[in-house]
Amino acid sequence: MKVQVTALGHASVWFDFAGFCALADPVLGDRIGISVGKFVMGSKRLKPPALRLEELPSTDMVLLSHAHMDHTDVPTLRQLSKDATAIVQRGNGDFGKRFAQRHILSWWDSVVVETPTVGPLRIQSIPSRHWGARTVVDFWRGWGGYLLECLDIPSPHFEGSPLSLLFAGDTALTDVYAKLRERRGGVGVDLACMPIGSYNPWIFNHCSPEQAWKMAIHDLGAVTMMPIHYETFRLSNEPIEEPLERLQKIALKEGGLERLVGLVFGQPHRVVG
Repeated sequence: MKVQVTALGHASVWFDFAGFCALADPVLGDRIGISVGKFVMGSKRLKPPALRLEELPSTDMVLLSHAHMDHTDVPTLRQLSKDATAIVQRGNGDFGKRFAQRHILSWWDSVVVETPTVGPLRIQSIPSRHWGARTVVDFWRGWGGYLLECLDIPSPHFEGSPLSLLFAGDTALTDVYAKLRERRGGVGVDLACMPIGSYNPWIFNHCSPEQAWKMAIHDLGAVTMMPIHYETFRLSNEPIEEPLERLQKIALKEGGLERLVGLVFGQPHRVVG
């Protein structure tokens, strides 16, 4: 039974659970920003998405970490199948209204989605250090990441635990991931998708590559780490190539370069199978 994870660019990640497919933070247009009809006014992509929507199989589930326009793109959402299940953070239910099923989670809440391919898939909302307002008035919107667990697929790395994948969305440095590991009885996760860009000067809302490595590898105990949130939009002052270079440098220094996966957008990483 094959489970693959693919970074598509920025924070968009494609999870393929043996044919049941989930798309996290779908932003696959050429620009992000305010949409007026068919036009979008805002930042232009520096790199095209690794795969366009028409190149992806039908999306069965959509995960939205928060409402920022570089993570929740309304034009992209409008193109997804209405038959999909939407998983959103508290205060973001309006983005999931068009879908057949919608689950709104507060931090540490979870829901089990039955899939026809891998059985029950448990999704848990994980806190992060960020913020969720899309405009200057909607500060009620929540934010956070997700832990995905295939309850019928054993982890290839942690005996007695199910296969586990973390999607962080956006976060600054936080002790949440150490707490998550503690809540899991000291058990790590098989893969963590962690943001590594937009830290200069926004370090209080976005983590540096070194901090992302610490949270994923040291705090959470992830076996592998897939970097996201870099090399796609110019949202901060650091050189566009710097985040990945710094991440590889810290991984090499600690002898863990092989723990970095998905460094080429569009190249699937097989977790099991």
